[in-house]
Amino acid sequence: LRTGHTKSCGCLAADKMSENMSTHRLSSNRYYKIWVGMLSRCNNPEHKAYKYYGGKGVKVCSEWSESPEKFLNWLESHGYKHGLNVDRIDGDGDYSPENCRVVTPEINANNTKIRSDNTSGYTGIWYDESRGKYQVRVSSIRLSSEHIGRFDTLKEAVEARNKYIIDNNLPHRIQTYVETSD
Repeated sequence: LRTGHTKSCGCLAADKMSENMSTHRLSSNRYYKIWVGMLSRCNNPEHKAYKYYGGKGVKVCSEWSESPEKFLNWLESHGYKHGLNVDRIDGDGDYSPENCRVVTPEINANNTKIRSDNTSGYTGIWYDESRGKYQVRVSSIRLSSEHIGRFDTLKEAVEARNKYIIDNNLPHRIQTYVETSD
């Protein structure tokens, strides 16, 4: 140290090695695990939800997959805070700045596709063969799952569900009944 040939007692080398081994130093950031979870759902066939994401072709855009910093900056610039969710606007689309938004869990839960076994074509409405009626249910974090009733026609069922959503000021989509020739 005194002659100038050495710059430190050894701690500088240890710091440099630690810095080189850590690529981004974000693993302690509480939002980092959101990024890791997003990548895992899309890229890891062993992940329990892979079949709904990567298994269906959903990807993470290269901007986010290659840079956790860019994803975390996007979260912050879009008002993310604990308790909110990152939601894909188009459920078939990729995770990208253009297709994602920060929403409440309730809004996220209602941005879902119609179940594959749903034959009515409307979310929360199905035909109960045993009763010969259309059943209506509204799922909500606030309300859990509320059975609205049974109806003779699909039109009545759609109208009843929409009325319930409006009357209870829920964030669910209002569905438009379309007359069919069936």
